[in-house]
Amino acid sequence: ILIGDSGANAETSALFTKFIREKTSLITITRDAVDLISNSAEEILTKPNIHLVLGISQLQKLSRKVYYPRVITLTASPIQLAETLHKFTLTYPAKISLWHAGQLFFATNGQVFSMDFDQPMRVWSGEIAVRESVWTAWISPENFERDFAKSVLSSWLEL
Repeated sequence: ILIGDSGANAETSALFTKFIREKTSLITITRDAVDLISNSAEEILTKPNIHLVLGISQLQKLSRKVYYPRVITLTASPIQLAETLHKFTLTYPAKISLWHAGQLFFATNGQVFSMDFDQPMRVWSGEIAVRESVWTAWISPENFERDFAKSVLSSWLEL
């Protein structure tokens, strides 16, 4: 898990990008670590072992970096955002957990799940990312894609 608080400089960004490029196991990226890797967004979003836990403004930034044709707005309704996440994760294999407007979303391979969630500090503190990382650590490699969403959603049950 890359949770951030590592200093916003070019050396850290290069180190994170190199680490992500070389790893094949699951990497969860959240908080300001998402901003650090945004200059390599295209490369990172195309890796199926990437799980991003982010906010809507970070998703906006990443989508602009890869010239994603659909506009992501801060005023998007949950239905609009779910549709955008559906299309985004069909285009890019990275997995996305996102909090926006009282909803917690998870998207992978075009599937989008959501639930009401009114505790954004649990997202910003890194708690959600850590919970999701721990639950997904138990997935066997042969069932990874099938069981990933189930593990993330299971981590939400305790919230």
